[in-house]
Parts: sequence; structure tokens; C-alpha cells
Amino acid sequence: MNMIDVFDRAAAWQPDSLCWADGSTGVTYMQARAIVDRLAGGLAGFSVSPGDRIALIAPDSVRLLALIVACWRVGAMPCLIDPRRMFGKRISMSTGGPN
Repeated sequence: MNMIDVFDRAAAWQPDSLCWADGSTGVTYMQARAIVDRLAGGLAGFSVSPGDRIALIAPDSVRLLALIVACWRVGAMPCLIDPRRMFGKRISMSTGGPN
């Protein structure tokens, strides 16, 4: 069993229960699953496939959690970059290290 299986089972078992919340947003499992499925479809539309690495630069939020799970849904690996730690740095996405 992987995280997507756990997420899907929880959504089926308690669709109207709170899944994620941050300071301004709360979503139920049913809403979260719909958001994740929509985002996963968008990723697939951009030819994201299993094994791809996707850089996510975003503050902690419900939206970030949805993107992480959408990456897992298509088999991609989310690579989290904390925007609070990027001040004054350039990241080279092609080499994977500082530039």
C-alpha cells in the first residue's frame, strides 16, 4: 500500500470529513480528491510521467499538499523547495545545485 492508496481509502471512508486545513482554507476528503484528480490530470497533460521529478516552490498550504498528492497520483516525485530559504540564492534546475 502506498500513500495514494491510503488517501483514496480515507476519501472513500470519510468523504465529508476535514482532510486538510491551513489558516484560510479547509477541504473535505471529497473536495481534496477532486482537486488532486484535477491537478493530476493537468500534470499528465504536460506529459509528466512516473519517475519524473517536479520542483514545487510554494509556502506551506492546502494547495501545496494537493500538488504533492497529485504528483504521487501520476507517479512523479515532488521536490519541495522552501521559498523562505531561497532569498539571495539562485537554484540551477538543470544541475540540481547552487549556481
